[in-house]
Amino acid sequence: MPAATTTRLTIKQDALRVLSKRDEALAVLPIPLRTTAAGSTTTLTDTKLGRGTTQANRYDGRAVEIINMLSSTTIVSSSVANPSVITATAHGLTVSGQIVIISGHVGSTPDINGEHVITYVGADTFTIPVSVTVGGTGGTVTEKADHVGVDDAGFNGTSIVTFSPAVIVAPPTANPYLIYPQGLAGEMLEELIDEVLRDTTGPYIHFPTLVPDGDLSEALVGNVGNWWNNISNALTTKEYVLTSTNQWNTQQIFGARSLHAKESGTSTGIKSDPFYVGDTEAFVASFFVQALAGTLTVLVYDETNSATIGTAVTIDEPGWKEVRFTEAVPAACESVSVRFSATATTGEYYVSAPLIFQVTTRTRPYDMPSWFVSESQIRQALFLPLGVSSEDAGSYVALSAALKPVVAPRPTFLNEARGVNPFKIVLQATADGPMALLVERPFDVLSVNASTTTADREYMRSKVIATVLRDWGDSAYKTWAQRASERAQAMGYNLREMRVEPNQVVSV
Repeated sequence: MPAATTTRLTIKQDALRVLSKRDEALAVLPIPLRTTAAGSTTTLTDTKLGRGTTQANRYDGRAVEIINMLSSTTIVSSSVANPSVITATAHGLTVSGQIVIISGHVGSTPDINGEHVITYVGADTFTIPVSVTVGGTGGTVTEKADHVGVDDAGFNGTSIVTFSPAVIVAPPTANPYLIYPQGLAGEMLEELIDEVLRDTTGPYIHFPTLVPDGDLSEALVGNVGNWWNNISNALTTKEYVLTSTNQWNTQQIFGARSLHAKESGTSTGIKSDPFYVGDTEAFVASFFVQALAGTLTVLVYDETNSATIGTAVTIDEPGWKEVRFTEAVPAACESVSVRFSATATTGEYYVSAPLIFQVTTRTRPYDMPSWFVSESQIRQALFLPLGVSSEDAGSYVALSAALKPVVAPRPTFLNEARGVNPFKIVLQATADGPMALLVERPFDVLSVNASTTTADREYMRSKVIATVLRDWGDSAYKTWAQRASERAQAMGYNLREMRVEPNQVVSV
C-alpha cells in the first residue's frame, strides 16, 4: 500500500478547527466555509456569517483565504519565447493577472517552477513573463489562493463581507474559503507548516552512489538533464512520477519517485550522465525496474570505449524487479553510464530510485545529499542482500530479501563546511551487497494547498497547534506539544531528540 498523504490545505483546516475556537467571532463557524452566492472582486457572500448577534465590525482584522476551485492542470509544454507560452489543455484560468504556481516542470532554461502572474491567451494557453531559451514539458499549474483582509466595519450584518485588496476573479457560489482568528493569517500558517516539516526528521533509506542524480531528487527542481538524454530517436512519454499512479507503483520498495518512459522505436531509451570510474575497479550496481509493455534492456555502458560492460539484462515482467551487476571496470575505461531501453516500438517501463553504483575493491568517497547536515542523522548502516533468482539465473532477481545490518566495513565521514558538497561518506561495498544508510531525513516543504506530505496527519496537527498557541502565550500549548511528542515517538520521528541506544555499527 502507498503511504498515506496529507495536503497542506488539510493541515491548515485541522489546525483552524482548534484555533478558531479561541476567537469568539469564529467559534460557531464551520471549516471550511463556502459562499452561498456569487460575490465581487471586493466582497464575498455567505449567510452563515450572520449567525448569532452580529455587528459591522464583527470580523474586522481577520485574514481571509479564498481557496481556488481549479484543479491542478497538467502542462504540455513551455515555448522558447519571451514571454513564454505555456500550453495546458483546459487550464481553467479566465483572465490576465491571475497568479499561478508551476511545479514539476522539467527541461526548461531557465527553470520556470514557481509563482507567476499570467496573461490569458486562450482556453489551453497563457503566457508568463519569463524569457525561455530551452522549452520544457510536464508538471502542473495551480491557481494560487487569494489572501485578503476584512475591511474596517466590513460586515453588513447578514451575509456580505467586504475585503481588500481586490482580487482578480470574483468568488463564485460555493467557493471554499477560510477566515483566520485574530493574530494569524494564511501565509503565516503556511510558513509555520513548512518550518515544522523542515524541523521534523523521519526514517529514510539512502544509498550512496556514483550515478548522477541516483535518487532522482532533481525531479523536485525541474531538472531532467541527468536522465532524458535519449540514446536515439524520441520518447513518446518521458516524465517523473512522484506518486503511486498505477497498481504496480504501489509496490515500489525504495524512494519517492521514478522515471516513466514510453518508446516509439527499438533503439530509443534513457541514460544517466556519464560518471568517472577507475579502470579495473570492481563494482556492484543495482537498479529497480518494471516493464509494463514489451521487453526492457538494462546495461552498464563503457563511455570511453563505446561498449557494454558485462552482459546486458532483459526484463519482460510488469512487477518491480532488481537488476544487479557485479563486474569489473575494463582496462582504459574512464567513465561509464547506465542505460535503459525497450526492444519493441511499444515499450513502456519505469525506473525507480535509487540507482546504485558502488565500488567493492577499495574505499571511495560519495557525496551526501544537501539535506544531510550532521552525522547524528545516521541511525544504522545496512546492506541489500541478493534476492531469489527469477526465470534466468543471473538475469534479474525478485525483491524477496530484506535489508540487513552490515557488520563491516564501517563507513567514515568527511566534513568540509566550505565545500560545494560539504558532507561525504567514505565506504567500500562488500560481496554482501550495496551498502545503505538508515538516516533521519527532514520532510519536504509544501508549495501549494494541494501539495502532499507523508508526515503523519495527527502529528502535524498537534505540532502546528502547539507552535501557534506557544506564540500566543497560551499555556494550552503544553498539552498539544505533548501530543505531538507522543505521536512523533510512535512514528519514529526526531529520534535525535529522544533517548535511543547507541549505534554499535556506525561510529558518529
